[in-house]
Amino acid sequence: LQNLKSHAGPIQRYVRVMREVYPEIEPEKVDGSQPQVCVVGDVVYEAEEPVPADQPCLKCKCQPPGVHCETTRCQKKPGCRAIHKPNKCCPEYQCECEHEGKTYANGERLESKPGGECQVCYCRG
Repeated sequence: LQNLKSHAGPIQRYVRVMREVYPEIEPEKVDGSQPQVCVVGDVVYEAEEPVPADQPCLKCKCQPPGVHCETTRCQKKPGCRAIHKPNKCCPEYQCECEHEGKTYANGERLESKPGGECQVCYCRG
C-alpha cells in the first residue's frame, strides 16, 4: 500500500486496492461514476433488485455500491397471545374476549344473562 500512495492519486489508489481486495466488485471508475450493481458472494444484483437476507424481518435491496436493509415492524395486538413461527417475521395472534367476568376464545359464542345487552354475540378478538 505504501507503494501505491507514492505515485497514485486518491481515485486510482482506491481502484487498485478495490481490485486487489474485492476483485468481483466493479470499483468506482476513474471518471467518478459509481457501479450500477451489487455483488453478494458470487451473485450480481441490479440496482433496486431485492437481495435475500438471512433474517426474516430484514428486507434488503441493491443500492449500488452496497446493499440497504430495513427491519420490518410488526403490528402489536395488546391482550392477545403472540404465536411465533419459524422463518416468519411477524407473529400470529390468538386473541380472547372477556365478558361479564368470563373469558371466551376467539369465535366462541358469549353467554348472556336474560335481559342482558347481548342477545347472540361472539368473541371477535
